[in-house]
Amino acid sequence: MQKPVLIVARNFDHSFDPDDEDNEPGAGPMSLGPDGRLYSLSFVYASVGGPWQTVAEAKAWANSQAWGPVKWEDEG
Repeated sequence: MQKPVLIVARNFDHSFDPDDEDNEPGAGPMSLGPDGRLYSLSFVYASVGGPWQTVAEAKAWANSQAWGPVKWEDEG
């Protein structure tokens, strides 16, 4: 069964909350990847995972899940 997935690029760590009392001392947002972005995956049926520093890392995670491997549109 095919399911659409979106890869979302951001120039900040959207999952880090500086006001979260559960943060470890000295915790901070994830460092941006080599292209200055972090990537998250969003599946139409659920929002999952991320951030990752590269598209390749995000795809590798999705491919390793029980539903994987994913057939990515850019792979033909």
